[in-house]
Amino acid sequence: MHKERILRVFSALLQMLLAPLWLPLWILRYRGHALDGVLRARETLVRETWVNARAQRSGLVRVNPFEAFPGLALQKGFLSAEHWGSSHDRVEYPLLTALCAHLRPRWIFEFGTFHGEATLLFARSCPEARITTLNIPGRKDPKLGLDFQQRSELLMEEKIGICFRGTPEASRIEQILLDSADLDPSHHQGRYDWIWVDAGHSYECVCNDSDKAFEMVAPGGYVFWHDFDPTQKGVVRCLTERARSRKLCWIDRTSLVYWRAPGEARPKSF
Repeated sequence: MHKERILRVFSALLQMLLAPLWLPLWILRYRGHALDGVLRARETLVRETWVNARAQRSGLVRVNPFEAFPGLALQKGFLSAEHWGSSHDRVEYPLLTALCAHLRPRWIFEFGTFHGEATLLFARSCPEARITTLNIPGRKDPKLGLDFQQRSELLMEEKIGICFRGTPEASRIEQILLDSADLDPSHHQGRYDWIWVDAGHSYECVCNDSDKAFEMVAPGGYVFWHDFDPTQKGVVRCLTERARSRKLCWIDRTSLVYWRAPGEARPKSF
């Protein structure tokens, strides 16, 4: 263990020393979005040191999605205009919706509706799925705390879920306005084939939502998390802790983490 730690530290130092060589390549790779290229280069440097080291220590597994989910490449990924802000989202959301279409969940639960972009994408990916999406009521501080970055993202109630309102998919979406700290998971135990955790990013919020998701997911179902990256220390801390007792997988080149519940998945209805 001591030898492995020395090797990780040496690897991190080597990457930092070689940064003048590969940082410009990252920036050039995204030359159409120069600032985005700089930010991604910085994020990669941090991810490959601090975040990657924590992931390795916890046992969190890095996976290639096309190897972990055979047949995924045959699926179509959907995208909304709201997710066209950076190359980061242009990778993650099409991948996420392709995964949803590939796994074909019948029952979906979402922690963190926000404007409802992801909700709508899930609904379009799985035309027969029923979706329950939860968001804290408008402008209310979560009981378990809120990090500074997210405080500005608290929405007025009329803005929550605005993306799917009035769409054909809205009839399959149930909106719950409730602090997730008050959610009773026993009423949803073992029900959902797919759970998406992307609500409060404080350590306490992520742990609350994750532990409830573990109770609510059906046998053979999946829990997915967003924002496992250097800017979200609460997410990183919680998931690396949970990875010590469960096989959590980090999808390579993304901030997506998932866990498959043990047991046989129920038959698909479509």
